[in-house]
Amino acid sequence: MKSKLIALAAALSAALATSSLMADDTAGAAATGSAPSDSGGSPGPAPYSGTLGRTFINLDTAVARYSDLAPSAEALGFGLGANLPMTDNFDYTLGYGFDAARAHEFRLTDNVFENGVTTFYRFSHVAPFVGADVGYEWERVSTSLAGVALPARFDRLEYGLNAGVEVPLNDSASLKAGIGDDDSSLRRPHARDWDYRLSANYWLGSVVGTFVGADVKSGRGGALNATELTLGFRFLLGSD
Repeated sequence: MKSKLIALAAALSAALATSSLMADDTAGAAATGSAPSDSGGSPGPAPYSGTLGRTFINLDTAVARYSDLAPSAEALGFGLGANLPMTDNFDYTLGYGFDAARAHEFRLTDNVFENGVTTFYRFSHVAPFVGADVGYEWERVSTSLAGVALPARFDRLEYGLNAGVEVPLNDSASLKAGIGDDDSSLRRPHARDWDYRLSANYWLGSVVGTFVGADVKSGRGGALNATELTLGFRFLLGSD
């Protein structure tokens, strides 16, 4: 099942990138036959198609599968977040997420508030980044399954570290890949995840964008292994 979920996310990302490239080809063909500009000046630089350094809010929905439970549990969730540039190379992030899972002899609800900073640098064709965040999470688990080390009530401060790269594909589309040591609890049990992420972003216009993503979580210290697929929208709040 995990391989199927990752394959689906890869297919969605490829479809998103392909559609954006086709849109660019169409726009370029139309521009070839247009009349020259009266100003005679060369066009300005194209807007950055990624998400780093841009002011936006995002809404998303997600489906996750906890693969190390027998039988496996499926979770549904949603998230709300914001990205607020502080300088040319630093972003402040803020977010809230909720997940609920249910399976035979297993129940889970999870709420988390997070905020953090991301530093990055834009080269001509790539933008590497490093980020850190801290938040508060409260989790409720009800299960009689063996192998679940989480307590029934698990409220804790947590932190996360991550790094990766964002690659613009054209004026509207970009890919983003990263790895992180996330959801690291500051109280016992010291549950944490190794996260491996891939997402594709496409700006539909000057305000609205859409994205798809896949996140593979490798649990440690009692955290559950999971694979998550995300689909959402972004709304720009300011110009570049």
